[in-house]
Amino acid sequence: MALSVIKRPQGYILDTTEVTATVTSSSGALFTKASHGLTTGDFIFIKSTISSYNGYWYVNVATINTFRIYEYATATVQAYTVGGSISYYKSILTHGWNCVHLPIVYKLKSSIYPTNGVDTARTITTFSNYNGYTYLVLSGDVKNTGTASALEQVILTGTTVDGTYQILNWFSDTNIVIDLPYSGSNMLSSGTAQYYYWNYHARIKIYAGIKASHGLTAFKPYENVVEIKAVPDSSGIITVNIADYIKKKIEVLKNDTIKDTLPNNIDAWCDFYITYAESYDDSNGYTVEEYVSSYGDDSSTFEGKAINAMLPFKTRSSGAMSDYVSGVTAATRQSFLTAFTSPVMSSAYYFDISFIKNTTSAGDYIKREVYLDDVLKQVYTDTITDYDDGVYRHEITQSGWSEDRIDITLYNSSNVQLSDTLTIEVDAECAEQDFYLTWLNNLGGFDYWNFKARKTYSIDVFQNTTQEKNIYTNWPKSYGEFSDTITEQTSRGSRDIIQVSSQLISTAQEDSIKQIFSSPLVQVVVSKYDKRTIIVSPSSYNIRKDKDDTRSITFEIRYTDNIPSQGL
Repeated sequence: MALSVIKRPQGYILDTTEVTATVTSSSGALFTKASHGLTTGDFIFIKSTISSYNGYWYVNVATINTFRIYEYATATVQAYTVGGSISYYKSILTHGWNCVHLPIVYKLKSSIYPTNGVDTARTITTFSNYNGYTYLVLSGDVKNTGTASALEQVILTGTTVDGTYQILNWFSDTNIVIDLPYSGSNMLSSGTAQYYYWNYHARIKIYAGIKASHGLTAFKPYENVVEIKAVPDSSGIITVNIADYIKKKIEVLKNDTIKDTLPNNIDAWCDFYITYAESYDDSNGYTVEEYVSSYGDDSSTFEGKAINAMLPFKTRSSGAMSDYVSGVTAATRQSFLTAFTSPVMSSAYYFDISFIKNTTSAGDYIKREVYLDDVLKQVYTDTITDYDDGVYRHEITQSGWSEDRIDITLYNSSNVQLSDTLTIEVDAECAEQDFYLTWLNNLGGFDYWNFKARKTYSIDVFQNTTQEKNIYTNWPKSYGEFSDTITEQTSRGSRDIIQVSSQLISTAQEDSIKQIFSSPLVQVVVSKYDKRTIIVSPSSYNIRKDKDDTRSITFEIRYTDNIPSQGL
């Protein structure tokens, strides 16, 4: 096949060590760093004041002290633009975890379209008149693999009539007639004829679900969600963003805390891969038919994972979840999927924390350290039921020490620390104004907060339909002291509204809680089994005034279901 995948939606976890190299011109940009330790196939992230070198690059080692960079393994070397010094970080781990709400991009390259790099361009030895059309004698077979036929195409280059022409008659591998009207003034003998793949395009099948080797594949098996057709650009490159297609295999607005697959929350993620083929017009000499090659399967090289997340656009990770995937050093430990630097757990309610499990190995566990008044009271080991890799939800419960702080850390079966330690504050104070909310954060996990300040309750009447009676049908009782009304109400629609306010909060808590206004799913939590979806009014957000040292958040919520009301 003349079509191949050249770039995949791969994420990189970087070493924190910054390395400096110099750039000179030598067959492209040549980077020099004494004993750099890189090998061909490594990826690096360059951050410098020279924009043309910045970003992620594939490394090709020239010597022990020099290397060059490429966009992908088979790309051309990055050109030299400016000399000087740059800083780079080496990737120490690659992964396939991507935000499904940001582009998930593959690049493919064709070696036969629009420029044919496979079939040899044959010299036009002679040309002559054949029933008013041009007869070509070529220096060799115009099609390297197989045989060209009538009704297929060739492209002329280096002539006075360059362009694409159909083969009208095929006499041999080197003798053809094309649909170019003959003219003795045409200059053809100095040019070439090359086979041209007419109506060329790629067919790309996108598969999403859970891979067959996964223990939970039966709950969401792979399926072909779409097949798309794409034509390469002028460089033979096809760029395809598959995010919107695989999103249908993720339950974007679902918060199921009693799901059968838990702790693996398969609603929040899916696997994906692509297969690809090429298609173009082919002929048996009498009719033109569409040729479709066999499909190449990319899953043996790369299977990615999409998560119900959206990172800020301007980040080093772009759409990859690199900060939330476990690395191999202490400096690259993963973070939990929460927007809080220190979440607050209300002791009277359900609380969980989400994280990415990037391995299929069993035995991961949470070390839970409980504190009271900053004194460590006990260390617990919370076993994590293993269901292969995925997005996990781990319920956090109190231990009976009346603790006011819980530190949690993720470890693997070899007792290697995988995550940063997350400190969870425990709020055990009683309040008459409890209003416990959870919301889907931008990382694909759920955050919680108990709003304890005084609330205001009201009703929103959004529908009030009336009709006027025909006053003549009951004449004369339509008027007088025994009559009722000419106009009557036929239906009414209304919803409960609550103005919610938080207690005083810190700046860090404010930054995390205000994500509730950008979340598509907000719910009132009664228990692990009982939640009620609400809508946060987009125009009701209020935190503080300038120079105000106190912080609290006030907003309105509306219930999604109506107050019961009869109608005609």
